Amino acid sequence: MLKKLLRYYKPRVKKVLKKIFRIFAFLLAGFAGGALTPWTLGWIKGIEAPSASDAVSIANTYIVFTTIIFVGVTVILAVAGYVFTQQFSATKGAQESEALNELKEKIKNDESIGIALANSILENSDVKRHLESLLKNKFQELIEAQLSDAKEDAQQKEARAVMAKDQVSAIQTLRSQLNGKGDKNDN
Repeated sequence: MLKKLLRYYKPRVKKVLKKIFRIFAFLLAGFAGGALTPWTLGWIKGIEAPSASDAVSIANTYIVFTTIIFVGVTVILAVAGYVFTQQFSATKGAQESEALNELKEKIKNDESIGIALANSILENSDVKRHLESLLKNKFQELIEAQLSDAKEDAQQKEARAVMAKDQVSAIQTLRSQLNGKGDKNDN
């Protein structure tokens, strides 16, 4: 089963890992550039600010610039999180249906697994209650059907008995008329 899952998901996992690696490499390059830039700028002769307000404006520009960088990284991480969530939710349904189909096949082929599964299902009190109600309803349906059939048979037998009495009466009347007697003979 694990081999099947690996065979099925290995190409997808490689794609996702490739994307993660690219994002990580981009972030690492950005971090390295940010870490190495002050070091390289240290070799350049410094520029003196003519007034203190120029130094404050440079600091404000730096603060705004780093804030934009942090916001960009946050947006990238949010998009990556959304993409991962979509990928995992898409594959989750496929994994569940594949696992269910494999379980059905195992139950068909191996009696002990089916029995163990049924026993574990019956350990749940809600399942027991649901099965009891289903069985009671089914038994009531069967009993009602049998009762209905029995009543119908009884009505048919009763109708046949009435018809048989009418036939006997008609035959006796016919016999008495043939014999020339006006009264009924019960022989």
